[in-house]
Amino acid sequence: MQTGLWSSDDCFKQKPFVCEIPQSFAATTPNLSTTKSYPAYKNCSDGWSYFEATHSCYGTDNIGNNTYTWADAEKLCLNQSAHSVSLHTPEEAQFVSEILNFAVDFVWTGLYSDDNEVTWHWTDGSPVDYLPWYHDYPYLKAPSCAYIYDEHIFDNPCEINYFAICKRSATIYFK
Repeated sequence: MQTGLWSSDDCFKQKPFVCEIPQSFAATTPNLSTTKSYPAYKNCSDGWSYFEATHSCYGTDNIGNNTYTWADAEKLCLNQSAHSVSLHTPEEAQFVSEILNFAVDFVWTGLYSDDNEVTWHWTDGSPVDYLPWYHDYPYLKAPSCAYIYDEHIFDNPCEINYFAICKRSATIYFK
C-alpha cells in the first residue's frame, strides 16, 4: 500500500495493520466471570446413587429388609456420614422415588416438626424450600416426621417404623 491506494491481495498473506482509537475512548476493565468447574469424576460408595443436580449421593440400608423409627433412621445415616434425605426440587423427589422404585411402601425423610407442624426442619440443616405434601397433608397437628412415597411426603408420628434413605455430599475429584 505504498501509493496510499487500496488494492486487493491474498487473504492468507500476513499484512501490516493500523488501528485507530478515538481520544474519547475510555479504557475499561472487562467484567471477569468465574467459570464453573466440573468434577473429573465423583465417587459414591457401592449401593449409593449420584444425583448431579445436588452433587450428592443417596443410599439405602438394604431397602426392603430393615425398618427404623425416624430417630433411628437418622442415626443410621449419621453413622454413614450422611443425614436422612432432604428434598429441594421436584427433580430430586423424582430421583429419590426412582431409587426406591416402589420396592417399599414408606421411607423416612429428614423432615420433622417439633412444634405441632407450625414449622418444619431438615436434619441436615438445609432450608425448607420445597415441600411436596400429598393432598390434605400435613394433618396431625402434633410433633411429627415426614416420610416419602411416590414423590410426595406425608406426616406421621416419629415412632412408627419405616425404611431409611440417606443423603451425603459426593466425594468429588478435580483434574
